[in-house]
Amino acid sequence: MKSVILLLEDRATDAELVARTLTRAASDFELIHVDSEESFVAALRDRAPDLVLADYHLPAFDGLAALRVVRASDPYLPFIFVSGSIGEELAVQTLRNGATDYVLKDNLTRLPSAIGRALRERDEQQRRLAAEKALLASEERFRYAMMATHELIWEWDLAAGTIWTNLDRNEPATHQGVRDAGEAMSAIHPDDRKAVAESLERAIAGGEGRWSGEHRVIAADGTYRRVVNHGLIMRDERGNATRLIGAQMDVNAQREAEEERNRLAHRNELLLESVQEGIAGVDKQGRVMFVNAAGARMLGRTKQELLGRSFHETSHHSRAGSAPFPAEECPIVRAADVGEVRAYETILWRRDGTSFPAEVDCAVVIDGGRPSGVVVTFADISARRALERQIEQARRINGLGRVAATMAHEFNNVLMGIQPFAEVLRRKHGDPEIQRIAAQMLSSTQRGKNITHEILRFAAGSEVELAPVDVSALLARSAEELGAVLADIELRLIPPDEPLSILGDENALQQVLVNLAINARDAMPQGGTVTIAARRAVCAESGETEARPDWLELSVTDTGSGMAPAVIDRMFEPMFTTKRKGNGLGLAYAHQIITRHGGTISVDTAVGRGTRFSFSLPLTLAMPGRRHVVDDDLATNVRRALVVEDDESVAAATCAALDFAGVAAEVVYSGAEVERAIERSRPDVVVLDIGLPDENGFSVYKRIAARWPDLPVVFASGHVADTQIGGSLAANTAAITKPYRIDELIAAFRQITR
Repeated sequence: MKSVILLLEDRATDAELVARTLTRAASDFELIHVDSEESFVAALRDRAPDLVLADYHLPAFDGLAALRVVRASDPYLPFIFVSGSIGEELAVQTLRNGATDYVLKDNLTRLPSAIGRALRERDEQQRRLAAEKALLASEERFRYAMMATHELIWEWDLAAGTIWTNLDRNEPATHQGVRDAGEAMSAIHPDDRKAVAESLERAIAGGEGRWSGEHRVIAADGTYRRVVNHGLIMRDERGNATRLIGAQMDVNAQREAEEERNRLAHRNELLLESVQEGIAGVDKQGRVMFVNAAGARMLGRTKQELLGRSFHETSHHSRAGSAPFPAEECPIVRAADVGEVRAYETILWRRDGTSFPAEVDCAVVIDGGRPSGVVVTFADISARRALERQIEQARRINGLGRVAATMAHEFNNVLMGIQPFAEVLRRKHGDPEIQRIAAQMLSSTQRGKNITHEILRFAAGSEVELAPVDVSALLARSAEELGAVLADIELRLIPPDEPLSILGDENALQQVLVNLAINARDAMPQGGTVTIAARRAVCAESGETEARPDWLELSVTDTGSGMAPAVIDRMFEPMFTTKRKGNGLGLAYAHQIITRHGGTISVDTAVGRGTRFSFSLPLTLAMPGRRHVVDDDLATNVRRALVVEDDESVAAATCAALDFAGVAAEVVYSGAEVERAIERSRPDVVVLDIGLPDENGFSVYKRIAARWPDLPVVFASGHVADTQIGGSLAANTAAITKPYRIDELIAAFRQITR
């Protein structure tokens, strides 16, 4: 860039001489010639020259006046006098007044060097002024920063061993001003000093450029506060550390706040982890932000597997039955947009592909007035559903009990109309074939009686009557009835290869086998095989590690169609059936009976490969007792009996049985006829049905006992509970359950007529 030189000269020849001199010395300048005060001031203002040359003597405006004008506008602009005659004293005076130099016109050869030196000095002066200005600005900024900051600024002179700090009254008093490094170190908490010193030594010795650390220092009030230091390590040209400059920030309040946040977060985490319900937070995109342990466990996953993934895609993707569940229809996904979603029931899925019924509750998280996510609370309600099913089952059973009582009474009346005739037939005829037929009829009526007894016991929930049962004999006695039930189905019996005995109710267990055989038959419409096997089992109960060889395994296996998973889940529910004509009691009864025997029941089945039911029952060393044998001795001192019975077939059968035993019988069909019949026939005993059409048998008995207290009464009913109540009224009363045998009735006569 050309230098601009302003020349003040009234003589044109002298100005031309100066121009030639400068041109010969250099070409990178622009010379502006003025000869008056006005033109000088205008050029000074408009052209901003880099240097001024001025004659000392001018007609109306001298050099000193020009110098004053220049210094008034720019104290540092180079000003050189170029004069023909100036004395030494005057020259010195001009320099004192601010001139940069002077050159005599008769020695202009010195002018270029004088100009060059002046311009260099001007440049150096400008740089120095700029540096001083920058330093002043920097110092000013530093001063204001010191005033504005709450941090402690420090400088550690490693050679001198001193530490300078800004005088921040909020910082520990021991750190203010210039302090000895050892004194500053003593202000650090004793437990932290060693770690701080070692950290500093490592940073300095390791050639690092920065150091930072957190520790505790003592404050002016004597308490310790936690601070963080960040320092810059200054090094010389050889890499030796000379000083450290840094800042110390008091983070005590921040750390206390963090500790409080951590404490609250820990407490909240404990609360989340202690609840049994699953809790998960999802953002507006449905991604899991957090989940508690119960929720992850419920979903069969770890927390890490769920975090960041879509809750819907991992755990809510399908409906019951595995039908796809579109995300746009999911209440959880939509909760942030539609608002709170309160307690609804749905299906959630585990990692292994299994599902469970769940109750889900969604609460929208509001951040800054806008929904930012949803907190999902969910609980596995499988147990509640099971309890509801149990309650419903109990309700059905209660209703079933009322129906069963009526059915049992009527069914036993039907059997009572058959049994006495079969018994008379067996006793009168010696033909072996007639004997066999009669025996089968009696066995069937007894089985019918047992069945009604078990139905009532199932409905009422009473305990089974346990007695030693020979397992092989149980299978043998069940074979004939099972054969009749199975018809064209092949029956295979595999008894145990050793004598085994269990404590059980033989009639109930036999009925269980019949029920399962019927189910097997219905599962094999095209025929097949039913295998009933018994053996000593090695059964490890839940929670035990040692096998127990003292259990019986009784199994019923078919080659039928098998069961689907949906049927398996409900197969033991009362009234649940897949048959068009089924009543849904067979498996429910089997489950109840086996459970009351202290055993367990399990099933192994699949569609297309048949079904195997297995029972585990505890074995016993007790031997079975002698089975009942019909008593042929019908001797009795009773000669006349009054039979009170509203069912004509039962009445006829009872009269036939009494007649065979040598007892004359009269029949009345209602309670209103009883007293007149007693007055008329004077019976030795009354056989009184409890369920009469016009009144209850017990009310009839009260009238009998009031007028004829010594008259024996035998209560007869098709309901076991009725006869149990009747037998406790008086010493000359007894109770029997229909259908009863002749010897049972005669035995009751003997008991109350002694």
